[in-house]
Amino acid sequence: RGIMNGLRMPWFPVAGNHDIFWRGEGRPATEHEANYEKHFGPLWYWFEHKKCGFLVLFSDEGDPAREGEVRNFQDRTQQRFSDAQLAWLKQSLEEMKGLRHVFLFMHHPRWAPDLYPGTNWPEVHKVLVGAGNVRACFAGHIHRLRYDGVKDGIEYFALAATGGGIPGDYPRAG
Repeated sequence: RGIMNGLRMPWFPVAGNHDIFWRGEGRPATEHEANYEKHFGPLWYWFEHKKCGFLVLFSDEGDPAREGEVRNFQDRTQQRFSDAQLAWLKQSLEEMKGLRHVFLFMHHPRWAPDLYPGTNWPEVHKVLVGAGNVRACFAGHIHRLRYDGVKDGIEYFALAATGGGIPGDYPRAG
């Protein structure tokens, strides 16, 4: 945070597993969510800049029905967005209807069924398409570039490592 605060422009964090997952003794039910929100802000939010919307989703939410379980992004039941986050997404997209473009950011590329077969991304995608102004979705986590093309007018991009290591198998690095 100290490094980022040295920038001459605002920065907008996207929470991921290394920000939220608790390791060790004394794990609270929601792991590091409260700490993250205290020091960085909300886990999902949006803002407007130059008639464009920038929307951040929280892809490490886990399964709210199983609160208290250890978070694990590989657990298919924890790869879904909660009803609460989906309701917030619908409301937020309604608030952004007058904007030219909306860009979505999250940690995990939940749209990729080969990586996340348990996700409810088809439902999320339908909501994004319905908004009519969502242009692209960006994610990270996999530490390699990945372009999943355009679906219903929305482009899907996974970024390479932006602070972590990259795999030694460089042909797959993207």
